[in-house]
Amino acid sequence: MAHARVVITEDDPDLLEALVREFRAQDFEVFTARNGVEGVSRVLQVRPNVIVLDLLMPEMNGHEMMRELTTHHHWIRNVPVLIMTNYAAGEEQSQEWMKKVPVAYMLKADAGLAAIVEAAKELLLRVEKEVY
Repeated sequence: MAHARVVITEDDPDLLEALVREFRAQDFEVFTARNGVEGVSRVLQVRPNVIVLDLLMPEMNGHEMMRELTTHHHWIRNVPVLIMTNYAAGEEQSQEWMKKVPVAYMLKADAGLAAIVEAAKELLLRVEKEVY
């Protein structure tokens, strides 16, 4: 998994900076976006191996971003998405796009930086096993 590409979409600049450092320390190639509009652009530009996604963001939220990507770009359906949120998973699972891509949840309040990176790695490995 060396040099896997991750797009981190997060509007909190301090958390984004900390996540960038942590993912780079684990040998990820890191790309960032501060809202869903930037996220769509960055994902299309980079074609990441995994997406780390905040749901509540300005301009375009995480659901809108993923709806845009899964509706118009079918290759995205093989890219796992780690959702970082402060909502319980059950509150968010009704979104149609979530049926189209591999998804995992992390509660921001409960997760440390290392745990977020590990969750992204595990999700990526799970998807790679399913594809191959």
